[in-house]
Amino acid sequence: MVCDRCLLTVSRIFDELKINLSSLKLGEAVTDRETIPNSIFNKLKSKLSESGFEIIEDKNEVLVNSLKLELMKLARSEASPETRQKLSEHITKKFNRDYNSLAAIFSEMEMTTIGKYFIAQKVEYVKELLEYGELTLSEIAYRLGYSSVSHLSSQFKQLTGITPSAYKISPKTTRQPLDKV
Repeated sequence: MVCDRCLLTVSRIFDELKINLSSLKLGEAVTDRETIPNSIFNKLKSKLSESGFEIIEDKNEVLVNSLKLELMKLARSEASPETRQKLSEHITKKFNRDYNSLAAIFSEMEMTTIGKYFIAQKVEYVKELLEYGELTLSEIAYRLGYSSVSHLSSQFKQLTGITPSAYKISPKTTRQPLDKV
């Protein structure tokens, strides 16, 4: 779940099946699994699947999903380069776990590194901001904590194959859904 509409959809499915939720937030719906009969649980899995969601029960999958949500949020947060915390420090503090162990689990399950995933999320956000056309590239770079416009442009071109300026004037957009990055 990556947006408020996702939360609403999931909430409706749980309500429809009369399953009580302990909590519901982006990426996580918590309930007492032991009180749900298997027949209802199977219906829940089916209805969630129809809406593009899945139940994750493996602890490492839950951890990676939480990491991905945090990276999505962090990629869209505003911070100047001077105040932005190092990514590994932020992740270590947020998850209260050793960064190297988190990175190993993430890489094994996602076939990419935390850093590359984070950069891909930032580039998707840059695409969004470019399409809005309200900010200059310098403002976008500063807002997302890049040290320079050239650093932003370099990462953007490396991932998309074109410069941010070329993307901006391109009639065809190539944005991806956030959960597909």
